Amino acid sequence: MVHDTTRRRDKNSHTGLHRANLPPPPRRTVPRHTPALRRSPTAPDAGKQRAMSASNVAVIGAGITGAVCASLLAARGVAVTLFDSGRGPGGRMAQRREKMEDGTELRFDHGAPYFTVSNDEVARVVSGWEARGIVAEWKAMFACFDRATGKFTDFEKVPVHGFSFNNSDFLSWAFCDSSKPGRACVPSNRQSWVLHSTAEYASKVINDIGPRKPSADALAKVAEELFKEFQSTGLNIPQPIFMKAHRWSVSQPCLTGSLSLTMIK
Repeated sequence: MVHDTTRRRDKNSHTGLHRANLPPPPRRTVPRHTPALRRSPTAPDAGKQRAMSASNVAVIGAGITGAVCASLLAARGVAVTLFDSGRGPGGRMAQRREKMEDGTELRFDHGAPYFTVSNDEVARVVSGWEARGIVAEWKAMFACFDRATGKFTDFEKVPVHGFSFNNSDFLSWAFCDSSKPGRACVPSNRQSWVLHSTAEYASKVINDIGPRKPSADALAKVAEELFKEFQSTGLNIPQPIFMKAHRWSVSQPCLTGSLSLTMIK
């Protein structure tokens, strides 16, 4: 998984203590011989730390939010257990693995292609992940393809490593997974791409198929339709050596479908 560690702060955001202009409270006279109660300035923090260290916390969802939450709690001495309905952690940052007939393993980021960081505390957690080699910054070129005009916009130079689609009935975006750090294909003349359908297209397919598990023929039809739309960009796209559609209802906040494919360049 990759990330953009650019830190941004909302210009309307603010921190600090706001005080109203209220009159001061009346002074209270303390008898001379009354012992004063003194507290160590660290006592509340120490008690809070002891209480937290004795806690057991369950985090529901092992996606990026759950992972950050668990990391922050663990750093404060809290015992944390993450629960997820998937076969492994990651949520929308999870990776899908496929094997070809020759035994070659293919990997696709079939949920979110990347994540960004705008919170300072989260940025510190992600920096720790980066230092451990868990994540890496993806310095890529992105653009937008307008299906109506058949032209790319919002880019200065090629190659582009990902782009969104405007005015497409089929595709929402496409990203080249093999352009990410440490994700180059072997042999090097191959590329791997992930295509995500629009929510409208996915809803139509799911309504046609129903709640049952889609058949291999139905998924093959989806793959062909999404790939045909990908070819409409006019890019030099050869026939893929691997192509598979995957229906994942929680891959986006709204209902979408996705297609993972590897191409020979």
